[in-house]
Amino acid sequence: KCDWSSDVCSSDLAAFAMSDHDRYENPLISRYASDAMAKLFGDQRKFSTWRRLWVALAEAEQEMGLPITDAQIAAIETGDLAAFRRTQWEALTPDQVHAFSTDQIASLKRAQIATLSTSAIAALATEQLGALSAPQLQGLSTVQVAALTSDQLAALTTDQFVALRGDQLAGIAADTFAGLTTDQMAALTPDQIGRIRTVQLSGLDDAHVAALATATVAKLTPAQLQALLTTQVQALTTGQVQALGTGQMKALTSAQVAALGSDQFA
Repeated sequence: KCDWSSDVCSSDLAAFAMSDHDRYENPLISRYASDAMAKLFGDQRKFSTWRRLWVALAEAEQEMGLPITDAQIAAIETGDLAAFRRTQWEALTPDQVHAFSTDQIASLKRAQIATLSTSAIAALATEQLGALSAPQLQGLSTVQVAALTSDQLAALTTDQFVALRGDQLAGIAADTFAGLTTDQMAALTPDQIGRIRTVQLSGLDDAHVAALATATVAKLTPAQLQALLTTQVQALTTGQVQALGTGQMKALTSAQVAALGSDQFA
């Protein structure tokens, strides 16, 4: 939406990274005009003002009862995003990215998201993350995913969470990984679990371990099993213990075996 008090429209914030058309071009401009004056009459200011007017007009007409949908207004606001060059996306600041609407975020291409800096990724609101599709999330680099905070990761739906690649999850810091929800842990797929680092597993609390699906537990490697603390082993459910194969049982340390209760074999 447009913020008329600050003369900024959310759809135009990304354009602040532009440099080719933000100044009025004239042979005499450098001699007689200040930088602020040159920008005031530049193409960027002119066209962004037009866009703010279009959005305001459409919103006013919608309020008056004209058949203008929210989607049509959003199309006006997001229309320029696809035209940005790679260098412009890379230059976006966290504040500019944070100003994008969820519709704008949802309209981004994988290649565009991939160019965002880690600081811009970390600035995304939970609502913006919720607008990302599975392909968009899969397009994030391991470094970008690692930049997400515990709160951001915990805000992902289970459908979004299972869309993440194993290498993306492996790049998350152990303390951040421990902030995942039990629902996300329950949704962890057998393919994903194979890439989880031992330090990430040992940092989980008992509730997280107990939430793992039996099919996922059955895919734990010997090294991953041996990384479990005795309290985590005691938290395993009967179904989880029964899902362990012969090779996995042999991989357990003597301390882990001693920690298992008779009720876990019932």
